[in-house]
Formats: sequence, structure tokens, C-alpha cells
Amino acid sequence: MCIRDSPLSADRISDFTGLTMGRIQSSAFGAQFQGLVNSGQLSVTVVPTNENLFKMLASGRINFAPELINSGYDAIDALPDDIDRSRLTHLEDFQYGWISHLMISKEIENGPYFIKAFNRGFKMLKAEGTVDKILDPILKPKRHQTIN
Repeated sequence: MCIRDSPLSADRISDFTGLTMGRIQSSAFGAQFQGLVNSGQLSVTVVPTNENLFKMLASGRINFAPELINSGYDAIDALPDDIDRSRLTHLEDFQYGWISHLMISKEIENGPYFIKAFNRGFKMLKAEGTVDKILDPILKPKRHQTIN
């Protein structure tokens, strides 16, 4: 998520050099930025809640907050009325690849068999486009165009 009236354009992670990212303490988001953080090329402000995060973004105290579109707009919708939601948007062209994992406890008998069977089925669903049909409404919702 970013500020609408402060254009931010990015095609790759290195395009965030020199910016300030905000994230909440409990968030795993931002790991893809760790190289920039470690090298001092990206500053990070950590806050306790989404409300704090999006207030900082709306006020311009941070440049962006890595967030999924749906959960980001849900957080924006939940902001108090005194926050100007119309200033907040997302990067239309920047999408960071997500990797999904199936985890099965070592206590499960035949765990490796289940993982292999799942991977075979997932590969088939991916090839026929079913995975994208399921995930696209979550990862690429249409409601992001206008914020009330």
C-alpha cells in the first residue's frame, strides 16, 4: 500500500531503495526487503497495529507498507473517520511472488506420501488454471480501484 498523491513506481525490490517501509510487529510481510534493510538502503518503521500503520501511511510518515490488497483495504476501511482514506492506494504494477507450502506433522503416518499426492494434484490444478481462478479474487480484487 502507498500514498496516492506521492507516486511510487516499482518493478523490482531494488526500486524501493531510499524509502521508508512500515510494518506491524506481528507481520511476516517485508522479508523480501531484508537485503535492502540489511544494507541500509531501506528504512523500516515498526508499529503495533494496522491502525497505526495506515495512519502513518496516510500522514506521509512512511512511503509504503507491504500488504495484500484485500487485507490492506480492509484495514483502510476500518480506520477512524478522521483519516483521509482517499490518499491510500496500492502499487498497481508491482506484484511479489507468493510461495505456498503444505505442512504435515512428522507425527502423521505416511506424511511424505500425502505431500507427494498433494503436489501432484496441485500441479494439475495449476496447469488447468483452477488455482488462479480460486486465488485471483483474493490476491487481485476489483474493489481496489476506488476508496471511499
